[in-house]
Amino acid sequence: MAGFDASFGPLRRPVFPPADAREGPDVADLPSLAIEKVHGFATVPSSLHWVSDSEIVYPCARLVVLMDVVSLEQRFFRRHSAAVTAVAVSRGTQPLCASGQARGSGKTAEIFVWDHQSLDLKLPAFRYHISERIVALGFTFSGSHVISVGSDREATLAVWQVLPRPDVKKPMVPVATASAFGGGAVLGVVPDSRVDTHMHHFATFGTGHLKLWQLSKHNNTIRAKRASFASWGAPEVVTCVLYVRGDRIVAGGKGGELFFFEGGKAVRKMQLSKHQIAGLHPMRPASIMAVQGSGEVCLLTANPKGGGSSGDFELADLSGHPPAWACTPISSCCFRSNKIVTQSSTHLMLVTSDGSSQRRSNGRRLKLLTTQPSRAPTCLAAQSSGVVASGAMDHTVRLIKANGPDPRHGVHFPQAVTTVAFSEPSPQRPHHHGWLAIGGFAGMVGLYSARTLKEIWRRSVSAQNSAMTCSAFSTSDPEEAAELWLALGTQDGSIHTLKMPVSSAECSENSVAKGQILKGHATTVFQMQFAEGVPVQILMSVAVDGNVLAFDVPFGRRSPSVSICKDLVFRPWTLPVGWPVVGCWGNSSARPRADKSADLVSLPERYFCQAPHADMMLATDETTNSLQVFPYPAPSSHCVGGSRGVAHSARLVGLTFCRETAVSLSCDGSLVLWDAGGAPLEATQVDMSRQSDSFISQPRRAPGPDPRDTMQSEDDPFGAIPEQTADDNDLDASIARPADASGFGDFPEWQDDAADDGDPTGEQDHNQHNDSARDVGGGVQLVDDVGDSVLLPRHVAERRVSPPDPATAAEENSWFVGGGSRTGEQRSPGFRPPLRALRADDSQSLNATAPGRFSGWGAASDAVPAGVRKDPVRKSAAAPWTPPLGRQAAEYEDPSAIGRRALLETRRRRSESLTAKIGSSAKQDVQTAAKLAPSGCKENAVQSKGRYMYRIRQDPEEFVLEVVLPGGRLTKVSKSQASRTVTVHGEVEAVWTDGPPATTPEALQIVVPPGYGMHELSLSKEFAGGRAVVRVPRV
Repeated sequence: MAGFDASFGPLRRPVFPPADAREGPDVADLPSLAIEKVHGFATVPSSLHWVSDSEIVYPCARLVVLMDVVSLEQRFFRRHSAAVTAVAVSRGTQPLCASGQARGSGKTAEIFVWDHQSLDLKLPAFRYHISERIVALGFTFSGSHVISVGSDREATLAVWQVLPRPDVKKPMVPVATASAFGGGAVLGVVPDSRVDTHMHHFATFGTGHLKLWQLSKHNNTIRAKRASFASWGAPEVVTCVLYVRGDRIVAGGKGGELFFFEGGKAVRKMQLSKHQIAGLHPMRPASIMAVQGSGEVCLLTANPKGGGSSGDFELADLSGHPPAWACTPISSCCFRSNKIVTQSSTHLMLVTSDGSSQRRSNGRRLKLLTTQPSRAPTCLAAQSSGVVASGAMDHTVRLIKANGPDPRHGVHFPQAVTTVAFSEPSPQRPHHHGWLAIGGFAGMVGLYSARTLKEIWRRSVSAQNSAMTCSAFSTSDPEEAAELWLALGTQDGSIHTLKMPVSSAECSENSVAKGQILKGHATTVFQMQFAEGVPVQILMSVAVDGNVLAFDVPFGRRSPSVSICKDLVFRPWTLPVGWPVVGCWGNSSARPRADKSADLVSLPERYFCQAPHADMMLATDETTNSLQVFPYPAPSSHCVGGSRGVAHSARLVGLTFCRETAVSLSCDGSLVLWDAGGAPLEATQVDMSRQSDSFISQPRRAPGPDPRDTMQSEDDPFGAIPEQTADDNDLDASIARPADASGFGDFPEWQDDAADDGDPTGEQDHNQHNDSARDVGGGVQLVDDVGDSVLLPRHVAERRVSPPDPATAAEENSWFVGGGSRTGEQRSPGFRPPLRALRADDSQSLNATAPGRFSGWGAASDAVPAGVRKDPVRKSAAAPWTPPLGRQAAEYEDPSAIGRRALLETRRRRSESLTAKIGSSAKQDVQTAAKLAPSGCKENAVQSKGRYMYRIRQDPEEFVLEVVLPGGRLTKVSKSQASRTVTVHGEVEAVWTDGPPATTPEALQIVVPPGYGMHELSLSKEFAGGRAVVRVPRV
C-alpha cells in the first residue's frame, strides 16, 4: 500500500501502512469510560469532612470524592468544569454539601450545592465571584446559608440562602456581601453552634487574623469584628479554629501556638511545639484534642486558668504508618467520634481508637486511605500483576494497587524521578520477579526487584548528567533464552541501553551490563517502544521534534531506515507518531505550539496507549486535559473519536493500561483508574516470519524454510556459520554450498552497478576496489601486499539480481518518518514534555538548549533498507537534499546544479582513493588507514571498531575471529604473515546522500598473537550478509 503524508499536530510526516492494514471497529461499538477509583487529593485548607460515620468527602482535580473509609469504595460528584478548590458540609438536618471551583473558562468561579447521599444538584450554580477561585466555603450551623470567600484582593465574602429553598427560576444572587480580609489569605469558615434566635454566628481565619461574624436572621445584614490576640500578637497564620461553648474559642497557629478566647479577646496562650496545629476537637470532660503537624496527638484541658497535657501519642508509632521519607507535615484533620482522618500533602490516613487515653498505642490502629507525591509527578508505569508506579520530583516512586495504596509504599531515589518502567515477569515461571527501572533528573538509573523492591543496581549512566526522559523494557522471553534489554532516553537525544537477566530474582549488580549508547536524535527523546518477539530487540523512538528512529539494541546500531519496522508488532502501541494513530490527531484540539524565543515548533505533548483487551486505544488531549476513546488502528484523518473521560484539571503526564483498567496521571498528583469495558483478548502468537534475525533489512526470499533458523544461536548475536576447514591454497574446495550462488539457501543475491556502467559481467565494477584479484579455477585469488593469497568463490565477484519492483519497494517503506527533518520544519532544542511541571529551581538544566551537533542527521523519506541499491529512476525529484553527515548545507552546492555525471565521477574517485589507502595500510600505517583491533581483548566479549562488530576466542587448539558488518557486505579477507594480521574488507551503503548509489569502504584489521600458524587459516563466510569466521590453528 502506498504511503501518504499525515499531520501530527503542527508537524507533517509520511506514513506507510503495513501489509495487513485494516480499519479499526466502528466508533459506535467502542465502550465508554467510567471512573473506577481516584488516588490523590487536593491539598486545599478546610476541605476534608465527614459526611457520615464511615464516609468522608474531599476534592481531587475536577471531582469531589466521597470515600468509605472501611471498604475504600468511592463515589464522585462530577458537575465541576475546573479544579475543585473548596468543600463544605452542612451540620443541619439536610444532607447538603457545597463545593467551589476555579474560574476555568467562564467569567466567574462557580459554586454548587448538592445532596451528598444522592449526588443530585439541589440549586443552580452560584455565580458571583470573579476571582480566580473559591478559597473557603462554609455553612451556618442550621444549614440555611452558605458562606463563600473568593481569592480576589479583598477576599470578597458572599452569603447565599439555601433553606428554605429559593425560587430556582431566578438567578441565584447573594443575600449579603463583605470584604473578609484585605491583608492576606482566608483559609476557612467555621460556624458557631450556639442557639441564637436573631443571629447566625461564624468565624473566618487565615493569614495573621481571626474574624468573628454575625448574620441577621431577619434582614440578612452582616457585621464583623477582628478578634484580639492581646499582647501576644497574632500568629503568622491561624490554621484552625474550634468553638467550645458560647463565645469561647480556641485557635491554633502555624508555629504551634494555642490561643484561648473569651468574648473575642485572647486570655491565654499555650506553646505546644514548633509544629503547626493541624486540627482541634472537643473532648469530654472539659478537654480538647490537638493534632500537630509532626503527627503528635495531645489531649489538653480547655480551661484557660489551668491545664496542660494529660496524654499524648505519636502517629508514627502506630503500625502501618508510612516511612519517614514518604511523609510530610499534617496540614488538616477531621474528627468523628473515635476516628480521626489526617491530611498531609502526601497521605490521607485514618486513625481509630478504643477510647484509651494512655500513652500506649495498643488500642489505636492506623489505615492508609490514599497517597500522592508532595511535588509534581512526572511519569507513570504499570505491570500486569496489578501494580501501578508513579515517579515525581520529590525523589519518590509510589506504588498503588487497584484496591488501595501498596503496603510497601514505594522507593526513595537519590534524584528527582523523571521516568519509571516495569518489565513483565515470565508467565511460564510465576515465581520469577520482574524489574522496576527508575531514571533520575541528573542521569542516574536504578534497577529494583518489582516484587521485593530490593535495590540491585544503581549507576549514573549519562556523562553529561542529562535527565532521563523515558524508558522501555524489551519483550521478556518466556523460555529465558535471551537477556532483557532496557532503553532510557535522555534530554540530550541519546538513548542508553542496559542488559540484564529476564528475572530479577537472586540477581546482583554484576548481573547488569551496559550496552551501546544509541545516537541519532537531535532533540529530547519523548517516547520509546520495543517490538514484540524474541530474540530480536528492535527499538522505535520518537523525539519532541516528531522524528522517529529505529535501532538494533544488541548490536548498538541505528537502522538506515525505519522501513523494516512496517510489519513488526508493537503491542500495546504507545508511540505518538505512526500509521495507527493518524486518526487520533485529525480531530484533536491540540494546536501548533511555538517557542517564540527560538522560533521552534515541537510535537504537542500527547500520550497514547492501546487497550490489551479490545481493538481500541486511548489518547490524551493537552488542551482539555481529558482522555478520548479511539478505534485501533485509526489510520484515517477523518476518524471520529468516541467518548471522553473528564476528571483531570491539570496537564497529563502519563497514560497506560494495567490489565483491563486504564490509568492516567496528571501533574497535580491525581491518578485516575478508568473502566474501559470489553472482554479480555486472547493471547496471539507473534509471527516470527516478520521478525528478522538481525536488524539489517534483508531482501525478499522465496517461500520455503528459512535457512537463517539454523544459523541463529539462542544467545549469540553473531549466529552460527557452518564450520569449514581448509588451508589457504584451497579454501573454496571444502565449502559445501547449496545450488544457489549465494551459498545460503534461497536468498536472492545483491544488486551491483555493473549494468549501469556497461559491464555485463560485473567484474570491472568489482575489481576496481581490488586491483590484485586474478581468476583461478573455481574461484578468485586475492593477493595481498606481501604476497600471501586467499582463494574465495567466484560468486563473490559475480553477483547479479534484477532491479527491484517499484511497487514492492514502496511496500518496504515504513509507516514512520525516516528520521530526517523535512523542509520548513524547525527542531526543538529544549525539552518540554513530560517535565514542564517542574519547579523553577529544579528545571534550569532542562530548559537549557540541547546541542545541535545532530542537525541534518537522518535519512530521507525515500530511504530503502541497507544492502539494496536505490534506483535513480524511482527516486522522487521532490525529495529534500541533505548534506553529508557532519557538514553544513552551505558548504555544498545542490547536486542538481552540479549534474549527475560530475557527482558520480566525484564519488567514484573518493571511493578509489579510500580503497587505495586501505590497501596500503599493511606497509605504511596500520593504525590510521584501517581499524586496528587489539589481540589482547577480553575473550568471548563482543567488541566494536568502526562499523564492525567482532568477537575473539583463543582456545588451546585455535584462534577464532568472528566478524559482523551490520548494514553492509564483505568483499574480501586478506592476511599478512609478516605483520601477523588478518584484514576483513567490506562496504556499507551510503544512505546519507541523494543521487546515484554510493558505498563506503570499511576495513577491520586484527593482529594474531604468536603461537598460531598464519599459513593454515580457514574461513567460513556469508559475504552477502556481512558475516565471516576466521580460524587460525595453533602450531
